Amino acid sequence: VIARVRVILRRTQDVPSSESVRSFADLSGHDPASIVGAHHRVVRHPDMPRAVFARTWQLLRDGGLAAAYVKNLAADGRFFWVFSVVVPVAGGHVNVRRAPRGPLFAEVAEAYRRLRAAERQGEGLAAQLARLDGELADLGFADFRSFMSRAMQTEVADLPDRRVDEGRPRTPGSGELTRRPGSRG
Repeated sequence: VIARVRVILRRTQDVPSSESVRSFADLSGHDPASIVGAHHRVVRHPDMPRAVFARTWQLLRDGGLAAAYVKNLAADGRFFWVFSVVVPVAGGHVNVRRAPRGPLFAEVAEAYRRLRAAERQGEGLAAQLARLDGELADLGFADFRSFMSRAMQTEVADLPDRRVDEGRPRTPGSGELTRRPGSRG
């Protein structure tokens, strides 16, 4: 397991930033040139259930965001986990990844093992999607969206609370995040 804590942003529209490419290349061990524009299959770990990706792309096609824990394969054969939030934008999407730290991670990793085991036994995608919904229900979630919401809350809970207003960092409680019409700043 590669244990690094970093937030990586990647935008698929146009050319991703060189910093995000370098960060992901450093983490995955892949040459930066080999991952720009490459399909996720380059780093997809064989332990990842297809149903997780199918549900993710379904949500993105519907115009919503998607979030999931993803096990990736490094160039040297090691693996690393990320919590990935994908947000659609015009012409592509923005993907924000970070090392998972929240309390759901261990339970989800175990659910993925069960999903993948059933998949290896020949279970089709429709049955896998139903099994994924059942795994999430067993964890107390009504659906994939409610799971994503809770996972996002827990995975960002330890990030520094910094707000930006007019280019200046704000400390917690120093002002409103958004101003109401007619209010003074």
